[in-house]
Amino acid sequence: ARGEARGEAKGRIEALRAALIGVLEKRFNIVGPTTRRSICRIADETVLSSLLQQAIDVESMREFRTLLK
Repeated sequence: ARGEARGEAKGRIEALRAALIGVLEKRFNIVGPTTRRSICRIADETVLSSLLQQAIDVESMREFRTLLK
């Protein structure tokens, strides 16, 4: 049961990462490799959810990258 829960959490994290990158690509056309790596290093669902919401509102990729620091 614990392994199953960990697998589900990992799946949610991967889905959030994909959604975040997808939103950024849709809004700004390109997501550079450094930004992708930074997103892929985040393993906290709450942080990824927050970044996803913020990705909708930021004015530029530069502004978004400041949120990753």
